Amino acid sequence: RKKLTMPTTKPTTKPTTKPTRIVRFGFRRGSFSQDERRFILRTLADPRGWRGRGYQFSHSATRPVDVVVALCGAAEMDRRFGEHPALRGLSVTNFGDRPARVYIHRGNWDNPPRGFTGTLRQYKQYLLQHEMGHALGKGHDAERTDGGPCRVMYQQSRGTARCEPNPWVERE
Repeated sequence: RKKLTMPTTKPTTKPTTKPTRIVRFGFRRGSFSQDERRFILRTLADPRGWRGRGYQFSHSATRPVDVVVALCGAAEMDRRFGEHPALRGLSVTNFGDRPARVYIHRGNWDNPPRGFTGTLRQYKQYLLQHEMGHALGKGHDAERTDGGPCRVMYQQSRGTARCEPNPWVERE
């Protein structure tokens, strides 16, 4: 069995001086394999992500939590968000609910959109950081046009033609 270790990469910018805000999250029952859950935990604990901005994601198998993360098939996503054609095939966060709900579209999770030019691993890391950013109340950012790294709250799912694919908040 392969031993999992935490990333040792340091953030590329100064760490936040803000106190840590703990965000409790849970997985919807039956969502994600054990390997996928470990990947998610590592991604959310990485200091290049929201962790570097003072947020600490704490997984809880029991309620109450601040955020519930669910992996959903196309049929469920259509049932929930079908009246919004612009959301077809995308993952969605409902941050108006309490707890906030992150719905990861299975097809979107397994197959990055054509316009995303990075790797599947980068896409999954980006998707997690982006949707958790919404759960934290963050909105979308404008696209970079200088060829630098995409901002994590830019909709990289819609394409990364004018910026480099980037899953990390601290690389912006």
